[in-house]
Amino acid sequence: MEGCSRVSSQRASAERIGAMNREPSRGSEETERGQPATSAPPTRGAGADLGAATTLSKSQAPSGVTTHVPSSGRWSAARLPLVDRASYAVETEVAQGGIGRVLSARDQRLDRRVALKELLDSGSAAEDRFVREALLTARLQHPSIVPVYEAGRWPTGEPFYSMKLVSGRPLSEIIDGARTIDERLPLLTHVLAVADAVAYAHEKRIIHRDLKPANVLVGAHGETLVIDWGLGKDLSEPTGNGQGSREGERSSAPEGGDDVDEAALGDGITLVGSVMGTPAYMPPEQAAAEAVDERADVYALGAILYHVLAGRPPYAGVSGIKVLQRVLEGPPTPLRKMQRGIQLDLLAIVDKAMARDPAGRYPTAKALAEDLRRFLAGQLVGVHSYTTREKIWRFARRHRAALSVAVAAFCVLVTAGGLFVTGVLKERDRVTREHAMAEEARKKAVEAEQRAVAHADELTLVQARAAVLRDPNEALAWLKTLSPTFDQWSSARVVAADAWVHGPAQVLRDQKGAVNRVDISKDGKRLVVASDDHTARIYDLTTGVSIELRGHEDEVWFATFFPDEQRVLTTGKDRTIRIWDAATGAVISTLRGHARPIVFALPSRDGKEVVSQADDWTVRAWDVATGKHRVLASDPEMTRKGAFAPNERHFVTAGKHGTLTLFDRKTGESFVLPEMRVHDATAQFLPRFPMGFSPDSRVLAAGDPDGTLWLWDMQKKDKPRKLEGQASAIQRLAFAPDSQRLATATVDGTVRVWDLATGTATTLPTYDGSVFALAFSLDGRMLAYGGNDHEVRLVNFATGERRRFVGMRDNVSDVLFSDDGTRLVVASVDGTARVFTLDTTPGRVLGRHEGAAFEVDITPGGDHVLSAGADGVAQLWPTRGSGRAKPVTLTGHVGRVIHTEMSPAGDVVATAGEDGTVRLWDMQGHEIRAARADGARPPVIKFSPDGGSVAIGHTRGDVELWNVDSGEARVIGRHEASVLALAFSADGSRLATGSADKTARIWMLTTGESRVLGGHEEAVESVAFSPDGKVFASGCLDHKLRLWDEGAAAPRTYDASGYRVAGLSFTPDSETLLSLGDDATVRVWDVGTGAIRSALRGHNGPIRTLALAANGAALVTGSDDKTVRLWDLAIGEGRVLGTHESVVRDVDIAPDGSWAVSVGRDGTVRVWPDDLPREPEALRTWIARSVPDTVEHFAGHLLAD
Repeated sequence: MEGCSRVSSQRASAERIGAMNREPSRGSEETERGQPATSAPPTRGAGADLGAATTLSKSQAPSGVTTHVPSSGRWSAARLPLVDRASYAVETEVAQGGIGRVLSARDQRLDRRVALKELLDSGSAAEDRFVREALLTARLQHPSIVPVYEAGRWPTGEPFYSMKLVSGRPLSEIIDGARTIDERLPLLTHVLAVADAVAYAHEKRIIHRDLKPANVLVGAHGETLVIDWGLGKDLSEPTGNGQGSREGERSSAPEGGDDVDEAALGDGITLVGSVMGTPAYMPPEQAAAEAVDERADVYALGAILYHVLAGRPPYAGVSGIKVLQRVLEGPPTPLRKMQRGIQLDLLAIVDKAMARDPAGRYPTAKALAEDLRRFLAGQLVGVHSYTTREKIWRFARRHRAALSVAVAAFCVLVTAGGLFVTGVLKERDRVTREHAMAEEARKKAVEAEQRAVAHADELTLVQARAAVLRDPNEALAWLKTLSPTFDQWSSARVVAADAWVHGPAQVLRDQKGAVNRVDISKDGKRLVVASDDHTARIYDLTTGVSIELRGHEDEVWFATFFPDEQRVLTTGKDRTIRIWDAATGAVISTLRGHARPIVFALPSRDGKEVVSQADDWTVRAWDVATGKHRVLASDPEMTRKGAFAPNERHFVTAGKHGTLTLFDRKTGESFVLPEMRVHDATAQFLPRFPMGFSPDSRVLAAGDPDGTLWLWDMQKKDKPRKLEGQASAIQRLAFAPDSQRLATATVDGTVRVWDLATGTATTLPTYDGSVFALAFSLDGRMLAYGGNDHEVRLVNFATGERRRFVGMRDNVSDVLFSDDGTRLVVASVDGTARVFTLDTTPGRVLGRHEGAAFEVDITPGGDHVLSAGADGVAQLWPTRGSGRAKPVTLTGHVGRVIHTEMSPAGDVVATAGEDGTVRLWDMQGHEIRAARADGARPPVIKFSPDGGSVAIGHTRGDVELWNVDSGEARVIGRHEASVLALAFSADGSRLATGSADKTARIWMLTTGESRVLGGHEEAVESVAFSPDGKVFASGCLDHKLRLWDEGAAAPRTYDASGYRVAGLSFTPDSETLLSLGDDATVRVWDVGTGAIRSALRGHNGPIRTLALAANGAALVTGSDDKTVRLWDLAIGEGRVLGTHESVVRDVDIAPDGSWAVSVGRDGTVRVWPDDLPREPEALRTWIARSVPDTVEHFAGHLLAD
């Protein structure tokens, strides 16, 4: 449908804008406070036309109906995400009502025109209805329901939503313009389309509750749209008024009559003693404020049919009150009296739809639509009992062609039947026309549905792409909803792969409150979770099924397995310790004695004792067998928090002002630790203070408010050790399992890992918030930490890998690793526990150079990776086979090895180093020969296509060819300055060079001739031949790209957007050229026209290197932003493959494009797989199996993030 044009009057704008571009009238302030409302004068222009339904005050309601206004909040705009106003460019206001307005705008992100609806009324009633309309309509994807694109809040708090911009006329206006029944009968196809749309909504358990001709738009091409879902209701939602499903607020407006003020709407817009809808079209039960379901919409559809056939609504009155009273008193005037000539089966459809008793109506809109569709097709409808005469007439209509011939022949013989023949033929022509119109409408409906599905898929991709960095599970869940007709699988694959790289999780969401603590069994098969919902749960991580541990009377703060893992211990706010059977979930015993909430409790190694610490300032020891306890410490000045040594002999308590007291359970002694203090302010948001014992029980550590780390040697017992250097208070600490390292987190988000032997610290990437949870893996190779930015960071000390895990919608409360280090468990205040798999990392470190790595190449067979580094060696890393095979080291250079080249056959390696030598090696690491090159920098090198020669570009300007077999070298020419770039033509007959002397040269290797390509204003840094040899490209520091066509005397010169052209690569078909410069963009050029087809953007720093797959479909890039990205050139989309610790220096991609490799200044050689299926059905299957989550799992969060 075409976007609406600007019109002069607001009324015309309101009628043409369509969809939800309609505004309800403003309710009075008294009504919003629950007081009686007074009638307001009718609003003209946009306000009147945009109003969907109005409310009757208590004083106007029928007797026996009371008004009660419950609290609002479920549909609060606070659920909507913040959206920058700059996302939309507003064009013009097309309508404005009492509480809102509709704007014509352009979505800057998707470059499309939309209708933008904003709420102007700040009242909670208007806000609830506005948000409700947006959310319910957004769930309905049907060709006769306008799609909602986005719902959100502006930074200033006002809600809005955007939708498709459509044009159309209200069905009510079309009915008014059709004066005869013959003119109105074709409108039945639109009623059928409305019934189909409502039937679809009913399948989603959503009812409209305000169906009427004014809420139906008819497009210029016969499209039919059901609009204004502001009074819609989700029947699957529980009611919030304590009165079952009894309808709420009395809200009514006569069709074309006066409006009355709209009352404030409560939660779910269902307030006791009120009615919603338009009286002329509502069923009796809705008018009486009783419960309604799908059959209320069926009645309204029947009322619309009545209006179409009669030319006027079923009820008419001068006010909403009178119309409402007439609805309650009895049925409308029979349709057969209002309009003669209506067929009996059509009358039967209307009568059944408008039955006073809901049980007598069609059960759903679908059933009504089926009967109406059969009527329009000339078939028998189920609701009518046909006489023999009617059946004959229907038979004649269905077989009119054959009967027409028979009748015509008969009329030739019997001239007296001439008039009858004329009538039959006219009826035949009329029915034929109507059938053609219906068929045309059906075709357009199918086309509209296809467009709607395509738009829905487009929006799904946008949602999935946006969810990747927020929650990979959600992104994959969105992709699972793509329609069967979806065909943009290249884009879907990019999003799916990106989500997989970011780490989807197994999400455990059975609990209904915040998760405070988690513990995993030694075999990694079970997880116990403590939650604020007064329960703990034991999950089977293989199946995801949980056993609920119910018995606590308040929040459960702590849970852990006993050492035998046959029992589970829990404790929390109800002051009890409970021991459970881990297999059945049955309570074994309950330990009582603490007077206030218990912070934590720990079982002894033999499982016979439990020690606990509570907010009653006591530390206690419990005999598990008898349930008896003894108090170990009870001074309120000394025992605000505690920590126990793993040897079970010592424990420490923190008292007032952070002073520490050490207790010896064996001797019964205790003493205050001199000088040491702990940051006691963490009690406000953490269950424990930053203090604890090393795993070997030899060291006690405490974090000071001023950032000092205190260490007490439990054996020497002398003056405590003091480690300084942190700028803010320490609030978390954790020892590594080897007791040699300690991690601390400060209030400013800084995380440090201390070497306790040397006292030095390594600072990890700063956390964007406060760290609440900190844990080492059992082997000490990894550290994870998370807090109030809802993310978890992981550092792998062995590989240097850094990872971020997302998906949590609230603070991270606990983290821990499985014993085998393959999984990370994250607990969150959002009520979930997430299990992230660590052995499916997005990439792996193949190896490492000591110092920076400079270049990397993949062998043609993909079985080895070649790298060169600052450590003076090149390495050949095997990529196949089990285990970590040792690399072949190419040793011989003195100083850094800067350049490497792999021969086309993959059997010879060439290297160039700072020592001024070029060396050739076999694949076993044996040096074949070496040649010396003079100059201040290493020469550039390039193998010829047949592998027989190596071209060497010297810093002194010489261009040399070195025969691989004989070792013979010959100079074929020279530049006036350093040679910076080399390139062979595909057939090997030409060699191109770029130089700092501001020229490029092409050397004819068969004839010895050369051609100087001048005109460059700066050094030529990159050169390339097209695969077909017809075009030569040069890139220069003067910000220009030059294309030299075969036989042309001068180049075609193009501006490279203000940046140097430092890298060039042609696609295999020679039609496209890729270039990179000093910015974060790869430019894609049309070789024939010189136009920039697209720009690949996504990096946050200059791109230093690119590599194109052999088939030209995929591109890999490396950047100063430390990331490696993979691009699908067909769609121009890319994703992050992974990250280095420093600048990425070089990349390469496997011949089949299934994996890439990169090297960086951090010295690592990293391999990045791209192994998702490419065939659509295989990819769809992979997506379906990737995560068990569905979009419904995130429904409560989609608009809250």
